[in-house]
Amino acid sequence: MNARRSDLDRGYGEDFDLRHKLKAMATDIENLRAIVMSGVVPVPSITGGISSPAPATSGANIFAVTKLAATTWTVLGSQHGFTTADLAVTCYNAGSPRRVIVPTSVTVNLTNRDVTITWSIATGGRVVIAGLR
Repeated sequence: MNARRSDLDRGYGEDFDLRHKLKAMATDIENLRAIVMSGVVPVPSITGGISSPAPATSGANIFAVTKLAATTWTVLGSQHGFTTADLAVTCYNAGSPRRVIVPTSVTVNLTNRDVTITWSIATGGRVVIAGLR
């Protein structure tokens, strides 16, 4: 009992809880990645240096597009087709395997639902947007 009490006093209990939460988050990210990579999500093509996504599938709640290296990525509301500004935005690098990367900022225009992602340095990769249609 004393050893257990001293472990909690040292913060081991909190460390375990944090590790457990991080593991759950990693599992959620891997599940989203599997959905994106499965081909269920519309896959874009890049021609002439311009990112041109395929139209979103009717009823699909996830939209993904590949972006070339830039300090600002913009996904127009008319591209992703979501009818709400309450969107979940996740960015991935261009590597293999893809890894989640964190932008400087993400903004969603409440009127037209355009998503603007900014980076401190030019960054290329993939953006996955989830929402309701």
